[in-house]
Amino acid sequence: MRNINTVKINFKGGIIPPLELQNTLLAISKFGLLYVRFGLRQQLLFDIEIEELDNVTTVLDMMQIQYEVNKEDFPNISSSFPAEEAFINTTWLKESIYKDILDSFKHTPRLKN
Repeated sequence: MRNINTVKINFKGGIIPPLELQNTLLAISKFGLLYVRFGLRQQLLFDIEIEELDNVTTVLDMMQIQYEVNKEDFPNISSSFPAEEAFINTTWLKESIYKDILDSFKHTPRLKN
């Protein structure tokens, strides 16, 4: 039986620049990663063998990427931004406003118990 850990990387509001996503995927793919998936709360999830976990977390730390391993202590801030252009024709809420609001979060929010 293989020991697998699930690593979760939150994207604030479901937004990640394509280059940042590419760099993240390239960095973690060096450790036997076969696939990634996107979670219901607009985050990146991947499974990694326990033998590679320290290597992956070291790389993520060097890239200053916040992550969780086998936990849900910090659920993602999800937003409707990723679907904004698909469903809303006219709105005062534009991409720059979404990003300004999401960038104003300087802490990692938690759900109240």
